[in-house]
Amino acid sequence: MKIHLSQLNPVVGDLIYNKTLILSEAKKACINDAKILVTPELGLTGYPPEDLLLDSEFIDSCKNCIIEIAKKYPQLMIVVGYPRNHEGSLYNAASVLHNGEIAYTYHKNYLPNYGVFDEKRYFTEGRESTFFECEGNRVGIIICEDFWVDDPIERLIKLNVNVIICINASPFDLTKQQKRIENAKKIISKKKVLLVYLNALGGQDDLLFDGGSFIYDGMNGLIKEFPQFKQISECIDLSNKNKSVLSINEGMDILLGGLILSLHDYLKKNNISKVFLGLSGGIDSALVLYIASKAIDIKNIYAIMMPSKYTSKASLEDAEELAKSLGVHYKTRSIDGLFNTLKNSFDNDFKGMPEDIAEENFQARIRGITLMGFANKFKGMVLATSNKSELAVGYSTIYGDMVGGFCVLKDVPKTLVYKLAKYINKKETIIPNRIITREPTAELKFNQTDQDNLPSYDILDSIINLYIEQKISPKAIARKGFDSQVVKKVVELIHGNEFKRRQSAPGPKITSKAFSVDRRYPITNRYKQKI
Repeated sequence: MKIHLSQLNPVVGDLIYNKTLILSEAKKACINDAKILVTPELGLTGYPPEDLLLDSEFIDSCKNCIIEIAKKYPQLMIVVGYPRNHEGSLYNAASVLHNGEIAYTYHKNYLPNYGVFDEKRYFTEGRESTFFECEGNRVGIIICEDFWVDDPIERLIKLNVNVIICINASPFDLTKQQKRIENAKKIISKKKVLLVYLNALGGQDDLLFDGGSFIYDGMNGLIKEFPQFKQISECIDLSNKNKSVLSINEGMDILLGGLILSLHDYLKKNNISKVFLGLSGGIDSALVLYIASKAIDIKNIYAIMMPSKYTSKASLEDAEELAKSLGVHYKTRSIDGLFNTLKNSFDNDFKGMPEDIAEENFQARIRGITLMGFANKFKGMVLATSNKSELAVGYSTIYGDMVGGFCVLKDVPKTLVYKLAKYINKKETIIPNRIITREPTAELKFNQTDQDNLPSYDILDSIINLYIEQKISPKAIARKGFDSQVVKKVVELIHGNEFKRRQSAPGPKITSKAFSVDRRYPITNRYKQKI
């Protein structure tokens, strides 16, 4: 039996585009003599459609699109994911379109309602199993979360199903692909069933879908694996058990590809062609500029160096070298004049008081205003350059260096920023080595370094990982050998800067627990954890 798998990148809410995409895949499937075409979970709407699902007109339009698709290629069995209104309830559905009509429909049994998911806000849980016949095969259908629960697959196996199609919109994180394959092994190993796992692709605001679709044979293990972060359209003969398996441990290359795709899709899907960013000569802006250079045409990238009297010669040299090597537009614009004017305007108000964070933040905010001015005037968007470590502890200036429409490093810890930069330079030096090796600094005062206010990033990122991602208590973290006062400070900074993170730009989730989409913590609260 030939099955056509389409690892697609739909656009949320663009039903015409997504319908056309599915029909294009149906045409390819017919040319390849496939019997079944499989498309991702909610492939017609894109995932997640969020409150578009509360619009009755939108739901009706989905139904009309499904009817159109069914009539176009009646000879093909097309598995399409969409929101289905049935008997007054809305379901996350997968229908098999055949002979010009909806032949079979499965309603997702288990609705995730944790982390990034809130499907119970919109959908009703299905109760039944669904299967159909094709060339002597009994083919069952499940949807995403059903894969992580034993019951739906066990019920299908009891119905003598030998092929299970699982359509997904499963968001990426650094360990997700390995977990998917391990779970497939756990649930169908030594069973005479073939699992076809088809995942969505693309960036959607704070979420990133990596594809990574695969076929797992209960008797022979993993036999087919698609690349992550690439749109794939391929016809597979399920009778062919020859293995075509990728490495799932390509780490930096996969992550870099994901970050590039997230920025590319955010810009393309929002019809943004130009980007502006402040190029400081530091590691974060260097990495963001590199990612941007791979995501869009370099002629649409504007890097602006905004030096002050505190900016080092090294920063100036490295920023210019990087911009020239990548071929982007580059401009130097001093902020000293504006800084002095602004600072002097507060002379009476701040009389007798030493300079501190207020004056430091003046500089960051002037840079933010400058970037927004260029973006507004020339119809573009500012790229924020903060990373997860900085956002965790508030080591960033709200309305200053946090300004921007998208923050591609939002969930990337500082230590991982350095690893990515070193990986980029593995074959040739693109990011000047001095950017990677010199001590990190905001350069808002003379001889300033990040470690004036923070522990080393190795220690900081370890504590953030343990506390946020692994949910380990401060006391338990301290027992692991970390200085209790350092742990206390980091945890207090995390909680004290929730208000900043709430106002930060969207950016792709790449860890198991991202601040913006996975963690919901009250800004106003008086609970204090003991250390």
